[in-house]
Amino acid sequence: MKPLCVVFAVLSLIFVSANMYTQSSSGLSLEQIVYADDNHEKNFEKFLSNWEKEYVPKDVSHENDTVKAVYALYQMLFTPFDLGDKASFDGGADINSGYRNVIVPGSFGYYVTPSGTWDYKAHPWQAVSDFRPKLDLGHKARILYLTAKYDTMLNKFLGGESTEFGTPNIMSPARAKGQSAERETFVKKYLPIVHGHWGAYWHIATMPSMTFVFNPTFDKVEVKFRVVYGGRIYHYEKKDGKWQQVKDKYIEDWVE
Repeated sequence: MKPLCVVFAVLSLIFVSANMYTQSSSGLSLEQIVYADDNHEKNFEKFLSNWEKEYVPKDVSHENDTVKAVYALYQMLFTPFDLGDKASFDGGADINSGYRNVIVPGSFGYYVTPSGTWDYKAHPWQAVSDFRPKLDLGHKARILYLTAKYDTMLNKFLGGESTEFGTPNIMSPARAKGQSAERETFVKKYLPIVHGHWGAYWHIATMPSMTFVFNPTFDKVEVKFRVVYGGRIYHYEKKDGKWQQVKDKYIEDWVE
């Protein structure tokens, strides 16, 4: 009887080990996943691999024209491995250099204004939820869609320890410190995350982040790009069904 018990115990351990990364149902925190044993890097890589498998691009062929417009524009402008024309003079164009993992926001926000430009009046922020665009970023890129669950897992793992903004001088952004700094170093081996400029928060989605400001007919748009702590604002018009940059429109740099 004892041999059977031993065999059953071994099989149970194998089963648990094989299924410990079933992230949608396990309820494990990222800390529990990564530090389950001494193979921290292997565990994190498995976490990313399962994340990729869990969420695939969404078919938007039956969605309304607004959703299709947001998807199409995002797919055209999201170039994480070519940020040269989207970063501000403040830098950050190489933030994604050397990475293969790309995190796409799980919800994408936009505005609609009378002119298709931001006029500093109150306009409702609208969002496309369950945002999962199909992206062609090269065969080596791994696309990860940032659902609320994964956003929470990463933020809890990274924590909120940071220096105060303006330390040691007024131009200094806040930096992660303590355990948050250690975990930032670990996560950045795989993901090009950015610590928040003002402290105690993270930009998890891969740069460039974007905000769209459409006109009511969705044939003009102002796009605010973010790369690290700054970016640029471009204007586009749709002609013959294709978005084209308005070349004579002023391109504005901005920084936090």
